[in-house]
Amino acid sequence: METEHPELITIDTPQPRSSLDTGIHSLLDEETAKIFAFLNVEERQKIRPVCRRWRKIVDEAFGMKIRIKNSTSELISMCPNAVDVELHSMTIPFESGISFSQTVKILRFTSIVVTYNLANFLRNCSSITTLFFTNVVIDQPIGDEWSQKFWREDTVALPLLEKIEIKCFNFAEGISDITRLLHDRFDFGNLKEICILAQNPPTLPLELLFAETPDLANSHCILQLLWKNRASLTHFQIGRQNYPIIMKFLDRDKFRDPTVPLGRNEYVSAIQLEEFLVHPYFREEWAPLLKTQFNIINLDIGSVNVSRWDDIRQVIIRNSATLQSFTIGGLSFGQVWDCSVFESCHSLTTLSIMISHSHKFNMHKIPQQLLNLHLFGPVSMEEIMSIAENLVNLDTLKFSHLGRIAIVGGPEDERVNIALVKALLKLPKLTLLSFVVCSSLSIDWDRIAQWCRNIEGDDIQLEEHFYQMHGENCRNGLTLKISENFDRGGFDWDREVTIANTGEAADGSQSQVTHRRSVHFNLSTFSFP
Repeated sequence: METEHPELITIDTPQPRSSLDTGIHSLLDEETAKIFAFLNVEERQKIRPVCRRWRKIVDEAFGMKIRIKNSTSELISMCPNAVDVELHSMTIPFESGISFSQTVKILRFTSIVVTYNLANFLRNCSSITTLFFTNVVIDQPIGDEWSQKFWREDTVALPLLEKIEIKCFNFAEGISDITRLLHDRFDFGNLKEICILAQNPPTLPLELLFAETPDLANSHCILQLLWKNRASLTHFQIGRQNYPIIMKFLDRDKFRDPTVPLGRNEYVSAIQLEEFLVHPYFREEWAPLLKTQFNIINLDIGSVNVSRWDDIRQVIIRNSATLQSFTIGGLSFGQVWDCSVFESCHSLTTLSIMISHSHKFNMHKIPQQLLNLHLFGPVSMEEIMSIAENLVNLDTLKFSHLGRIAIVGGPEDERVNIALVKALLKLPKLTLLSFVVCSSLSIDWDRIAQWCRNIEGDDIQLEEHFYQMHGENCRNGLTLKISENFDRGGFDWDREVTIANTGEAADGSQSQVTHRRSVHFNLSTFSFP
């Protein structure tokens, strides 16, 4: 219970106020908040109990987030209304007096070697919804007097907890210790999300999650924790910070029966994925996992070995009724990616085929509802023209690393030209057209750039991309951004325009140079998202 200065209670008792009084008090509160801003978190918590007005200012202006360090552990008894609590470098155990236990919703442990009984501490904070661990190591020696005194063998219920996030960049073994404790000592009635990030994350046989009769007895404790909470879990993420594996699980009530007949050795997994995002590489053992899936909406499988292409195509066909976004990457030489596999994907809106040195065919079979298309690697003139003719709903269209795009077996001097750019710009809903990291072997840069500079205006913006070589800027891309006000019907597509270089004009006067926006990239490191 909070104590207040008795002399100040009557001052803060609510009384009828005029609008003028209300405005004055509001101004005074704003000025007071500015003064309190010079205090740190701990100091604001110490002055908070002075009176109701100060408590209101601290709570509303600065929120109820507190950070408790090892040297200021007395704040545990001074913050009875904290909602977001961070325990930083806390090694001193506290047995009672956790004043925020009934109000805390978000609890963070950071840079701690835990020497107290974490399970019993969390037992007092049963209303938390989010739990974070960052660089936490649990160190409770066998026979430790304090730990044994407060150790209880029964499980701890955290019925409102929805998210657990574990980041451990220094001590990888901390992840195992924490997940083992969470599995063994806690019951979660509503756990929806588990996120585990590490510099060297453990390699998990994820296929066990989708097996008919998984043997988890000797499996990693992370898998045991996932399986224990599979009924409520909706999101799982593991990996490095920039390259996680993301799995979003589908609600059982939304399960769709497979439209593709199953093979004799295949089955529908009890766990169905809504999203499966892999960065940067697709692992060999995940192919059987995907064979059990029929409800995937977003699928990004990262870089895939050519030997797995047939498996991936089967995954696309099995999930064609729900698939909305698909991304594939990788390196191949001379192989062909046939886009007819997307013909039955009538919900597909985003498609990224980022396979270098591999020709893409049958673009005309991509469903017309597609909104975003990114092609990486060679695409022939004929295929690009089929995009201009068929994908009338495109909003963004990006080409990168086109390379030599001549039709296989045809003339090698075919290049993207002004006529093709015009055809693409005529797509009725297109707002962005980009060619990036493309050499002069694939694009007639000089004439296209010259034409684009002249059509640039309020409704079309041009960005030119260069890389530096031997101190000179070499063009390797351009991006056109088209406003929704651009009148394709009224635009003179047939006009031929030229631009004079800086210098003397035909009449002897000096011509004016218009400086366009230019974006410089290093060709060796630049990649287009």
